[in-house]
Amino acid sequence: MISRQDLRYVRALGSFVRPYWVALAAASLVSVFTATLTTIQPLVLAPAIDLINRSGAAPAASWSALTLDNVGPTLLALLGRSAAGTWGVIATVIGAYVGLVAVTSAIGFANQLLLTNVRIRIFRSIQERVYQHVLTLSMSHFVRQRTGDLASRLMNDAFEASQGVDALVRGLFQAVLQLAVYGVLLLRTDAWLTLGVLAVFALHLGITRVLRAGIRRLVVDQFDLFARLTSFVHEVVLSIRVVKSFGAERFEVARFVDTARKLERVFLKGGIFKYIENPLREVADAVGLGVVLLLAVAALSAGRLSVAGLVLFVVLARQALQPVSQVGATLLSFQAVLGASRRLLDLLDVRPSVIDGPRTAAPLRDAIRLERVSFAYEPGRPVIHDVSLDVPRGEMLAIVGPSGTGKSTLADLAVRLYDPTEGRVTYDGVDVREFTQESYRRNFGVVSQECLLFNATVRENIVYGRPVDESAMRRAARIAHADDFIGRLPDGYDTVVGDRGIRLSGGQRQRIAIARAIYGTPDVLILDEATSALDTESERQVQAALDEIVRDVTAIVIAHRLSTVVRADRIVVLVEGRIEAIGSHDELLVRSPIYRRLCDAQFGEAYSSHGGQVR
Repeated sequence: MISRQDLRYVRALGSFVRPYWVALAAASLVSVFTATLTTIQPLVLAPAIDLINRSGAAPAASWSALTLDNVGPTLLALLGRSAAGTWGVIATVIGAYVGLVAVTSAIGFANQLLLTNVRIRIFRSIQERVYQHVLTLSMSHFVRQRTGDLASRLMNDAFEASQGVDALVRGLFQAVLQLAVYGVLLLRTDAWLTLGVLAVFALHLGITRVLRAGIRRLVVDQFDLFARLTSFVHEVVLSIRVVKSFGAERFEVARFVDTARKLERVFLKGGIFKYIENPLREVADAVGLGVVLLLAVAALSAGRLSVAGLVLFVVLARQALQPVSQVGATLLSFQAVLGASRRLLDLLDVRPSVIDGPRTAAPLRDAIRLERVSFAYEPGRPVIHDVSLDVPRGEMLAIVGPSGTGKSTLADLAVRLYDPTEGRVTYDGVDVREFTQESYRRNFGVVSQECLLFNATVRENIVYGRPVDESAMRRAARIAHADDFIGRLPDGYDTVVGDRGIRLSGGQRQRIAIARAIYGTPDVLILDEATSALDTESERQVQAALDEIVRDVTAIVIAHRLSTVVRADRIVVLVEGRIEAIGSHDELLVRSPIYRRLCDAQFGEAYSSHGGQVR
């Protein structure tokens, strides 16, 4: 029985199939035609069998009276041939049979190409839909999700799900038609013999029913373990410097081997289910053929069947067993399709927690405000507590505090990577949830703690996602103190930086990330430890450039190194997700014990006691 959940999977797959219904309809019609040609192939040999047997049976009076006993004489009558030209008839029949097989094979090949083209397009459509959906999901989803699992669903699951089209149109549809034609002919010839064939059909369905649950479960397990292995490899390759620095090669190999062996066991179980199917079906066919042969001999002895009819019945019964097996095998292979579809639908069912609003955000005119904002990544464990903060246009606001106090989270809330659990963030007095995410974030330039670059050219990384303006790109690179070292790269701005920018030093990656943030002249610049990987001289020059930029934009600067924020208009001291104090550098030295302690730790214990000056 098909469950309600299975029907849901089938309907979901139908949404990907629907755009190609014309091509599938054509393929179905061609399948009907090829099935018809395949079905009549053994019947074409009937005149030769009748001549060899010399049954002398009368032709059928009408098509409705056609049985296996009289199909040979009927075709002979159509040929207008007597027994005198036996060899001529046999040659004609053999020629017709070979020609029919050749035509059927050629049409089947063309139809297979058509179905392959449709299947590839459906595969691409599934990939596009899933990828587009993944990019609409919120940051909270990616925090929980393994990268390898997403890659596995985009490739393995999508490919497996697209295979169902081929199976249904070419396998199930064609096999059912052949069974229908053979069933009518067999039933007209002898009802008891037909019941024997139907019993074999029931046996095949029983085999399918026994194996299907195990196959679907194993398919899901295989894809899950594939995803885990992909995640391992992806993580290790990206962190290869750490792996080698800590001499952790054996540890990583052990982790990989553990999962690979689990996958091996799942594959072995899958192989048992997969390869036991054919022997079971072959045994079922052999039993069925033996039963049919016994019944046919009994029918011949009872005079209900001629010798020619018996030969044709055995041939057609054997021919009918093939689509019987095909129906069972197709239904079984469809379990893998349903297993892959389940994983795809599980992903497509995930809804983003950050939703687009109806409005388009304009350039910032007034201020960004956090109004009594609280936020928790996990329910009941808030990391931001009741924070209210104004960031007026044109101000440079710095956020400092001990590690893990929520500084980066506060910046993420401002750029709306997350929505507050309580309170709201406003942009020129409008709740940011009213804006589309794209239009709102286009007003921001962000340099995060991890300066992640794409495996593309320097130019493509700087202008990422925006129209190319060569002069603006080079200006951004000069401001970020990156133009000089880019000019020394092998291909300049056309140099490919490698995965995550691995071909560049940490400081070079950071300066390109700063240029990317500056390019396009954003209204709000968020710098999350933007100069942490720079040497002292580069930091001084980049900081001077940033000081020029922030005169005309709103800047939110997060820093552990307080030397980069002492010139900020205001500094927010954040402690355990709460604002401890707000003020200028000099004001906080007087009012904030936490800020004084941070300054003393970085500049020396005599710093705060001597008015912020080191002796």
